[in-house]
Amino acid sequence: YRWLETLRRNKLGGILADDMGLGKTLQVIAMMLAAREDAAAQGEDGAPARVAPFLVVAPTSVVGNWVREIERFAPGLRARAVTETSKKRRSSLAGAVAGADVVVTSYTLFRLDIEEYHALNWSA
Repeated sequence: YRWLETLRRNKLGGILADDMGLGKTLQVIAMMLAAREDAAAQGEDGAPARVAPFLVVAPTSVVGNWVREIERFAPGLRARAVTETSKKRRSSLAGAVAGADVVVTSYTLFRLDIEEYHALNWSA
């Protein structure tokens, strides 16, 4: 977690490539919570500053797991799974993820709707 937090605070990217089962998901959730807490502390008049959602692009098989883990370990974060293309959903991506703190989708759906993802602001 400390390494991820150092990257975030210095606005750097990185790859978390630990072996399966070593807590990558939980480390990322902790980092997202820390970012939200920082934003809340920086808000004016005690109101949290609005921060763009985080985007998690993962294999289709673990999209649901990501959402469940966020709900379990960070119930204060609003997680949304994007499981259909905008065309199939018949709504924009922006509308589908409005109000979310974390958006989780698959590599395939990300690739199919890349322009819509590119048009939105993301925290990371």
